[in-house]
Amino acid sequence: MRSIAIILFVLLMPISVHAATCSAGYYVDNGQCVVCNPYRTPYYCPGDDTRYPCPTTDTDYDVISGYHYLVGFSPLSGQRVGEATAAREPARFVHDCVGRMYFSDNYGSIFLIEGYYDGNDYWQNNNKLWYVAGDGYYLSGYRGTSWEDWYATVKPCTNPHPANSHYSGPGTPDSVDGTIVDANDCPWACDDGYGLHGNECLPLCTAGPTRLNVGNGLSFNLYRDRITSPSINIMFDSGTVCYIGVATGAGKLNIGDGTNVWHATN
Repeated sequence: MRSIAIILFVLLMPISVHAATCSAGYYVDNGQCVVCNPYRTPYYCPGDDTRYPCPTTDTDYDVISGYHYLVGFSPLSGQRVGEATAAREPARFVHDCVGRMYFSDNYGSIFLIEGYYDGNDYWQNNNKLWYVAGDGYYLSGYRGTSWEDWYATVKPCTNPHPANSHYSGPGTPDSVDGTIVDANDCPWACDDGYGLHGNECLPLCTAGPTRLNVGNGLSFNLYRDRITSPSINIMFDSGTVCYIGVATGAGKLNIGDGTNVWHATN
């Protein structure tokens, strides 16, 4: 009878269901509730006492973005973008997982994406932070500074340059203090096979050498066509004649006819 009573007593006891002991953003570790990602570690904690790794993907970011993936991490951390510390707002959901990735465009401009996981990948088209402008572009729309100066976009330069030339570097970025905006001043250089004479890019000699070195660090462009009259004429073994332009007056390399003096120019 005694054993039967004990069995009945056990059967009549209410059965409890386990409930989470830690809030979302924390997990159980050795019986204690521990913050999910105090050091921006790539985990999230939805409130079931368990810490889960942020999803990894095999996404081809070149395809979905239209840019060139350079380097980065997905996931990087379990912290929502824009929040100061994980302790302030611990990661609770899978979309709190963050990737940090760098991309470039076809012109050499580079931006950073810090995007949260949206169920498929870590790409966020509207969250570009540009910090390098390619040749012929400049950084515009200053947004803030951390380890780089970050900008909202890059703009193409439209400052004039002569025919047969190209932009050879980026322009002046919008200044942090707002005193310089849209300077639009990309540097330019003559294309291959052309030399700068005045403000024009003119065809260089096609016989082989394109410059004449005369010593003491002096050298001058050899042009395909006569660009001044008179000019210094250089004939090659092939019979081709190329030309060095001259200007009136004495300079570093001079020629004369007994009455007038000219100096070589580029």
